[in-house]
Amino acid sequence: MKDPKYDKIMGKALKYLSFRDLSEKELKNKLRRNYGKSELIEKVCEELKRIAYLDDRRYVHNYIVSKRSRLWWGKNLLFKKLVEKGVCSNIIHEVFDEYIKEEDEYQLAKKVFEKKINSLIGNKANETDQKKKHKAARHLENKGFPVALIIRLLEENKEK
Repeated sequence: MKDPKYDKIMGKALKYLSFRDLSEKELKNKLRRNYGKSELIEKVCEELKRIAYLDDRRYVHNYIVSKRSRLWWGKNLLFKKLVEKGVCSNIIHEVFDEYIKEEDEYQLAKKVFEKKINSLIGNKANETDQKKKHKAARHLENKGFPVALIIRLLEENKEK
C-alpha cells in the first residue's frame, strides 16, 4: 500500500505540471515549499520521469521554441536562463545542437538587428548611423546573441 503522503505529493506535482512544463529542479523546489525536504519528493519525481511527465529535454525544447518565437532570445541568454532554472548544461547543449542551427541563429539576430535599427531611425534623427549600429549591437548582446555573430552583422552593415 502506498503512503498517503506520496499520493498527496504526486497529486500536487501533477497539478503543477498540468499548468506548464517545469524543469525537474523547479518542480522539486515547488514541492519542497509545500512538503519540506522529503524522500517522497524524490520518489515522485523519479516516477514522473519514468512515465515521461517530467522531462528536462522536452522542457528545454519547449522553452527554446517559446522564447525564440516571442522574445527573440539568442543562445547565450537562453542558456543562462535555463541554467538558472536548474537544467543540466549537458542537456541544454544537446538540445541546442539538435534544434538551434547556426543559420537560424544568424537569421534571428539579423531580424532583431534590423528591427532595432529601424526603431532608432525615427527616435533620434541627430544620432549618427554608427551610434545607432552600436546601440543595436548592445541590444543584440542583451538578447543573448554571440559576440562573433554581432561582429559579423556589424561588418555586413558597414556601408549601409
